[in-house]
Amino acid sequence: MTPRRIYYGWIIVAVIFCVNMASNVTASFTFGLFIIPMSEDLDVSRGAIGFLPTARLIGTGIASFFLGKAADRYGSRLLIPGAALISATALIGVSQSSSYLFVIIIFGILGLFDTSSPGNVLTSVPIAKWFIRHRGRATAIVTLGFALGGGSFAILHERLINAYGWRTTLVISAIILAVIVVPTALMFMRRQPEDMGANPDGDINSDLHNSGQKSSQNEVQWTLVEAIKTLSLWKLAIAFALINFSTIGFIVHRTAYWNEGGIETSLIAIGFAADSAGFATSALIGGMLVERFPARFLGGISAVAQGVAVVLAIFWFSAPSVILIPLLFGLASGTGVVVQTVIWADYFGRQFQGAIRGFVVPIALVGMGLGPPIIGILYDLNDNSYFGGFSFAVVLLLIAGVALASAAPPRKAESSVINELC
Repeated sequence: MTPRRIYYGWIIVAVIFCVNMASNVTASFTFGLFIIPMSEDLDVSRGAIGFLPTARLIGTGIASFFLGKAADRYGSRLLIPGAALISATALIGVSQSSSYLFVIIIFGILGLFDTSSPGNVLTSVPIAKWFIRHRGRATAIVTLGFALGGGSFAILHERLINAYGWRTTLVISAIILAVIVVPTALMFMRRQPEDMGANPDGDINSDLHNSGQKSSQNEVQWTLVEAIKTLSLWKLAIAFALINFSTIGFIVHRTAYWNEGGIETSLIAIGFAADSAGFATSALIGGMLVERFPARFLGGISAVAQGVAVVLAIFWFSAPSVILIPLLFGLASGTGVVVQTVIWADYFGRQFQGAIRGFVVPIALVGMGLGPPIIGILYDLNDNSYFGGFSFAVVLLLIAGVALASAAPPRKAESSVINELC
């Protein structure tokens, strides 16, 4: 009996792992380390600096609709390297500017071609295309790239900022991004298994006929128009928007929160690494669990657990907490990120994933973009205190957990009924 060759989908997983890891060098996860030096250098308030991630996410939201359809049709082989080169150029542009207005415009351009957020259409759609039964574990593995990159670049950025300043740090980051992402994606990325004469998960035709498990032959496919007419899509999109608002707002501002309380930046950077370690552990476990248990319940538990971590940050302020709270936060969020990536293909099929994700990602990014500036504004209005902003984030996480857990998988009949009512 001839042994099977290694399924090329796992090569795709390795490529996207590298892309996810390198994309963290663009300071999406570690932006909190840049807040104080950038606000002082550009002479703007904390709330104004909070709008930089917002501009970036607005750009991502605008581009997602078009890039999602392009990923469906052409794949990410050329799109990812092109995005990396433009992002690297944008980072260098920010490093050379002394104008806040110019910086916020460049952050918007950076967002147009950003691959640093989990669930980004250019990196999540290929996994949905190449896997069905093993989608959870494949997603978990590529998500580890964010964890490894987040932890590694947190320490690197902290040391580079202290040694050379935030501007030089961005230039070095741009070089790292281009060197890792461009050649890797160009050489190995492919659009979908059918283009190479294969089936998702590496199944052969006899496997598909003899197995009762979910496969490309029994997976229900939804078009974007059909998916929009389901209540499940809107529950998921709104829940993820609330989660992103709270978590990104907390991540961006927690460095300044602890730093102003007298905690050394070097210790806070270790906390970032602890967050990444917890995130990686949770993502791996979540990738296995999501193949066995309903993703919506796992996502709901994750949202509530992240809320608990933020509550601890509000009421427990000490040197150990700067490491233990990020660790708990990472453990809570890893599974949630896997759920955000997997659940769309599980609910709506893989054929039109680019179009569907291109529609829902901007909704989720609205929350992600509003979190940092609103929490920053609440800080400015509340006598330079994060209590109000962090408390608001906790409430939204609890609401999101309930909404997510109640989002049952859609049925084709649901779309048909809604269509008739419309």
